[in-house]
Amino acid sequence: MLPAELRQQDQIEAGQEFAVKRLDGGRYVPTRLAPRRNEGRAQLLQACPVRGWFQPLDRSATTNDVASRRDE
Repeated sequence: MLPAELRQQDQIEAGQEFAVKRLDGGRYVPTRLAPRRNEGRAQLLQACPVRGWFQPLDRSATTNDVASRRDE
């Protein structure tokens, strides 16, 4: 566990992942791993203060309909 002072200086938050490389004689170098793609995206969307803002598109037309109109 890292001391609070170091976590604050480097903005390390709970749950962040690190790779640890052993140098020698008990010396180690932790390297912060990049977050996974879209990590936290679901929580961000769920935190939206406005419920019901999303309206699905009309699905009566398909891409085949669009292509056939273009060919006319």
